Amino acid sequence: KGTLFRYFPSKYELFKAVVRHNVAATLREGLAEMASFEGPAAEQLRRFLRLWWERYGSTRASAITKFAFNDVAGFPELQAFYQEEVIGPLRGAVRAMIERGIARGEFRAMDSVQATYAVFAPLSFMVLWRHSIGRANLAPIPLDPDAFLALQAELLVRGFSVSSPSSTGTDS
Repeated sequence: KGTLFRYFPSKYELFKAVVRHNVAATLREGLAEMASFEGPAAEQLRRFLRLWWERYGSTRASAITKFAFNDVAGFPELQAFYQEEVIGPLRGAVRAMIERGIARGEFRAMDSVQATYAVFAPLSFMVLWRHSIGRANLAPIPLDPDAFLALQAELLVRGFSVSSPSSTGTDS
């Protein structure tokens, strides 16, 4: 304990260092890759979900996000730090991805803020599942993370995509 606090003056600074090393660095790399993506918006969204799981969600480091969901709220300094280092950049990049799809006519006009939360929902679920229900083997049916996220990506893409004329008919 003494050696640890020689390098980190408080548990808050230790938490910040862990987040910077295990979350923010991975996030910056992934967001830079996504920002340079030039293909269709639907493929960018699919790729984002897949890469998020491969590089972060499936790793032990994703437990930091579960901790942030559950425990950081009582600590305004840590909450502001996590918002600035992780949530803000991630939210901004996902929103930009959605708005890019809208601007290119690939996604329908929508509230990009609310759409961002639609993208975050399955990612948040996966972290909570991995570090609670899945870890304790409480799920009645096994969850295949890759298949689940592929399905979620498809649901999002179809929901965001501009409808084709043939699919806009009314039900009889």
